[in-house]
Amino acid sequence: MKKQLISFIGGIACLGMISSAQALIIDDFVAPGHTLQSSPNVIGTVQNQQTQAGPIGGQRDFFIEVTGNGGSANIIGLNANSGSLSHNQGAQMSGTSTIQWDGNDADSTPFVGAGSPGGLAFGLGSVDLTEAGLKDAFGVVVVSNPSFSFNIDVKIFNDANNFAQGTVTVGALIATETTELVKFTDMVQTGTVDFAAVNAIEITFLNVTAGTSPSIKLIESTSSTPTPSSIALIGLGLAGMGFTRRKSKKA
Repeated sequence: MKKQLISFIGGIACLGMISSAQALIIDDFVAPGHTLQSSPNVIGTVQNQQTQAGPIGGQRDFFIEVTGNGGSANIIGLNANSGSLSHNQGAQMSGTSTIQWDGNDADSTPFVGAGSPGGLAFGLGSVDLTEAGLKDAFGVVVVSNPSFSFNIDVKIFNDANNFAQGTVTVGALIATETTELVKFTDMVQTGTVDFAAVNAIEITFLNVTAGTSPSIKLIESTSSTPTPSSIALIGLGLAGMGFTRRKSKKA
């Protein structure tokens, strides 16, 4: 029984190492808090930046646009702290929030369109999101989301003329933490995009229901399917556990 337990723990540890090896972290939101919120009764935009070690490129940019308040004094807010990012949309409020990773700059204005970069600095230094071909998707780890759905628009840039755009759709009734993906090959490209030479990343919370607070835990590039080596290691771990069990019975 003791050997079985040790074998089981070893198997779980292997699975943990496999899981961590399958993701390139863009932002885990663990670094000290980063907060931005709109002003009550004000329709318009607000922005800020926070330089810290956690996000890719060493800085995360926040931008909020309020398009309607329904006569309420509520706000739209972004809060990154203790391992999660929340978009807080007050009752009767409409609008969007955008997060950028583009290196260290002082402008969070969202991308406008081809040739019009907005506030993007394209300063990530040609990050390889594919990790030499091992990753093929952009992933968002969503915290449990029992009663509402929302979308996250994803843009990945080489520069202002070469970028890819896709949507992560998060449905209601997600009971547990889950990873939602958009594959690089499913993203719509403008120009020619090299996912192994990325200089900026931007996501925007869209279609958020007023009075709700969708929360995500991790932004990453990942693999949409287990790698052959991962499958083999899992198989070896399970086989080892089975062998230990049989040996224990014989004894």
